[in-house]
Amino acid sequence: MGFCHENEDSCSMALSVTAQLLENYKVAPSSIGFLAVGTETLVDRSKSIKSVLMDLFMESGNTDIEGVDEKNACFGGTQALLHSVDWLYANYEFEGRLAIVVCVDVAVYAKGPARSTGGAGAIAFLIARSTGGAGAIAFLIGPEASIIFDRGLRSFYSSNVYDFYKPIGGFCTEYPKVDGPNSVGTYLHALNACYNGYLNKWKKINSDANGSLDDFRAVLFHSPYSRLCQKAFAWLSFVDYQRDVTPAGFYNDLQEYKNMTLAEILQLENGKTRSDSKDRFTDKAINACSFIAFEKLDRHLEFGQRIGIMFVFW
Repeated sequence: MGFCHENEDSCSMALSVTAQLLENYKVAPSSIGFLAVGTETLVDRSKSIKSVLMDLFMESGNTDIEGVDEKNACFGGTQALLHSVDWLYANYEFEGRLAIVVCVDVAVYAKGPARSTGGAGAIAFLIARSTGGAGAIAFLIGPEASIIFDRGLRSFYSSNVYDFYKPIGGFCTEYPKVDGPNSVGTYLHALNACYNGYLNKWKKINSDANGSLDDFRAVLFHSPYSRLCQKAFAWLSFVDYQRDVTPAGFYNDLQEYKNMTLAEILQLENGKTRSDSKDRFTDKAINACSFIAFEKLDRHLEFGQRIGIMFVFW
């Protein structure tokens, strides 16, 4: 599990990875026009981490840098990244400047089984000509990069759910309040909505193709723990089976579920005991798609397995 020293916080780790990004890849501070921070580990409820990072740009005289902190539990880092890509498309032709995204968190839990999944650390990615890896992460966003974003192919799901939250006031604590079963159900409902929304947009662009997991070289999920990612992959694979775009022979054990919705399956799952585990949909689905899961999913869980969860980015 990754961890930071007691004299470190989200600001100091963000400073470290951003400074390393600028120095190691010889990025001129004056070439940056956008800087966003994704985090849910706040040091101050008003002053942004981005404002602290501006210390790295003062010597160059570059104070004309757009962007702020983006806080939204585990989605903040992704939204900051997408925000930076949109900024680049809108401004690069005129300004010729680049964007940096910093993702930083210290994931801590109260005593109990979840505590061992927490994590922290620091490493920087340069998205342009080479990549590296994880805890606090800094991205340099620019044209002609090695990682390409498909414009128009994004799908989102938002709802007001109290499955994971950190209240302030009389209930203030550094530990999140977590409703485990509700959190897993919310995760899968959001995934299901996003995948179906993505497929609908895919059809508008590729009218002669169905779209399925076979079209992806890798599938990456937010990873509180590896088992949840396996459940997520199994569900998407099952959705393809329901759509008849995947070989049916691998899913013989799931035929009884084929016409059921996610809500119906989850309700059935929640009514079973541990003694029924061999008959659970989840286990059957994971086994059914294991022939493709290693290639597309398992090998990409290494950061989370070695370092622990980093709330805002994986």
